[in-house]
Amino acid sequence: MTGVEWCSTNNSTPCAVQKITVPLLVTAMQGGTPLADSEMLFDMAASKDKDFVVLEGASHNIIPCTDCERRKGEYNNTVKNFFDYVRRWIDARY
Repeated sequence: MTGVEWCSTNNSTPCAVQKITVPLLVTAMQGGTPLADSEMLFDMAASKDKDFVVLEGASHNIIPCTDCERRKGEYNNTVKNFFDYVRRWIDARY
């Protein structure tokens, strides 16, 4: 969306990320999170060190998206993959 005054409310994530300058990890779930919203937040963030990742096969709350599977159990490891990635991302910075 364009032309939106994101800072017209004090409850706006798009407004808040424009002031975030610390390392930032934006995650999206391929089977549940609106990817365009997450991409917008990533693009708007002021952080110089920022990363955007989409977790394949995960629905909202990181759980496996069984509707996304081509074969049963294909995405059973979404929770582990998510936290493994986050751990590596944090370890690389702190």
